[in-house]
Amino acid sequence: MELSSFPIVEGEFISRPNRFIARVMIDTDSAPREITAHVANTGRMRELLVPGARVQMAFNPSPKRKTDFTLLTVWYKSTWVCIHSTMANALAFEYMEKAPDICQLKREVTYGKSRFDLAFERNGHPCLYEVKSANLVVGAAAMFPDAPTERGCKHLEELMHAHTEGYEAGVLFVVQREDAEFFTPNIATDPLFSGLLKKGAEEGLVVRALRCVIRGNIIKIDSEIPVRFDTTGRI
Repeated sequence: MELSSFPIVEGEFISRPNRFIARVMIDTDSAPREITAHVANTGRMRELLVPGARVQMAFNPSPKRKTDFTLLTVWYKSTWVCIHSTMANALAFEYMEKAPDICQLKREVTYGKSRFDLAFERNGHPCLYEVKSANLVVGAAAMFPDAPTERGCKHLEELMHAHTEGYEAGVLFVVQREDAEFFTPNIATDPLFSGLLKKGAEEGLVVRALRCVIRGNIIKIDSEIPVRFDTTGRI
């Protein structure tokens, strides 16, 4: 799928005053200009968003928006990393839609006190999945989360409960970069989430990791990578 249907503008990252905005320098016909871009990702991304990093943004001017730009990708070492977290949901939907044994695929479905990203039937059996965007890679390991996530823990608890009620319940980690060889939970950053994920997997929760590639304006899931719980998960 396209990273954006709007024009893509490159720039140089300056700083991130808060979780939701970034200051970026772009080239214009007259002179370089500093702009503000929306950051659609509440993760820390400290290793990615460093001063001088090359970034890509969608240019979408609208009177209803506080900024005309939305941050999409960051160039890190030798690869583009997509940091637009909601892109993961669309990618997962597109990927699961192609599975021959899935039907009645839906997005944003409420179960208990949570809203989950995907619901579907597999061979007449109800299924409920949450999608998480993973853009942190350390060595060969994709990791999640890169900041403590109470919401993520709540989702895992609800999914484990759904499993006891007969659902196929699971988590899809969409790794929005191509330089990871396996996925592991980030124990050092969030031991509670990591422990719940491992416990859930041991009790029947489906845990999968899907790796993406970015070529030009196209991002797609190209392979599934192993999930490992036998690492320290330390960064």
